[in-house]
Amino acid sequence: MKQEYKNLLRNIIHRKVSPSQLLILMEIRDHPGRMSREVATRCHLDPSNVSHRLDYLVQAGDVIRTGTRPCVFYISRQGRDFLESLEDSKPTG
Repeated sequence: MKQEYKNLLRNIIHRKVSPSQLLILMEIRDHPGRMSREVATRCHLDPSNVSHRLDYLVQAGDVIRTGTRPCVFYISRQGRDFLESLEDSKPTG
């Protein structure tokens, strides 16, 4: 396995982020201010699962929840830095 792939996997495993959480995090980065239902629809995931994964991302500090009923979500600086570190370690070509 190439070193670039190993670095990418290490970053993901170190942060304990599942593939669906990674997808949700990228969706919130690309489309800030969405409700969990909208994120679920755009990611083709079950809304209840997205809600639990968003709770984890909020507790981890990667996502910021604002408002009450409906809540909207924004990516935090920590979440943005994490995604940038993944993109920096992504293999090219």
